[in-house]
Amino acid sequence: MPFLSRCKHAIFSLIIIICFACLGANAADFWFAQITDAHAGVKYPENNAALEKVVKSINDLPIDIKFVAFTGGIVNDGTDNVPDMEIAKSILSKLNKPLYIIPGDKDIITKRAADCANSFKEYFGELFFKKTCDNVALYFVTLGVNNANPGIPEYQPFLKMRTAMLANPSKPKIVFQHIPPLNDWLKPNAEFGTPNQIGLWRLLISNYNVKAIVSGHLHRNQYMFFGKTPVYAGPAAGFVGDTKQSSYNVYHYRGGKLACVTVLVPDSVATDN
Repeated sequence: MPFLSRCKHAIFSLIIIICFACLGANAADFWFAQITDAHAGVKYPENNAALEKVVKSINDLPIDIKFVAFTGGIVNDGTDNVPDMEIAKSILSKLNKPLYIIPGDKDIITKRAADCANSFKEYFGELFFKKTCDNVALYFVTLGVNNANPGIPEYQPFLKMRTAMLANPSKPKIVFQHIPPLNDWLKPNAEFGTPNQIGLWRLLISNYNVKAIVSGHLHRNQYMFFGKTPVYAGPAAGFVGDTKQSSYNVYHYRGGKLACVTVLVPDSVATDN
């Protein structure tokens, strides 16, 4: 084969390989469920019952759920409250899917942050961890109300995230955190983090191919953008604030984007007091 023809053939083959590699990178296609803000505990039997029904509903879904992300609000009085944690652990152990869970602001109480963190790790695992699903990196990070360290000694979430993301900066990623990293539109003066902390988090999210942030805390569905990154806040599973209907979200990741649907648990409605 003439040299020029061989070159053309090699270039064509390389283009085909690159195209298939790109297709493979975008071919991730999976479903997952999100539970958030269950606020279970001894004092909250209605919330416990609602969480039981949410777990059963997820187990009965007719689609292949790869994992369940619990984005904080496990209990209401701190994860160092053993009776409350025993209740939550007992209910969540009935899930027939892998459970990836992080604490929220009502789980890690600032004045008892070290004790709460140690208890959470004993019951559920690490405060920061990474998983992979269908070649998409999933980052689960515990943050405080100020979008930084919730007061846990020697815990540096920003550094942990940056170090983990640097290992594979171009890989598609989804970040799971309890509090969304931006203003609550119903409370325009309540920014979840100082401008400097928000700026650092925005740089991290925007520079490492983060496809979406999935959060809780607002006790309702809300779709927002953090820079150009979509942020999904899920509805409360427990009856907190104005929540009258226990619910959870199901997400479909495909082609680098998330689609979301809310599942209302029909027999789990708050009783009138």
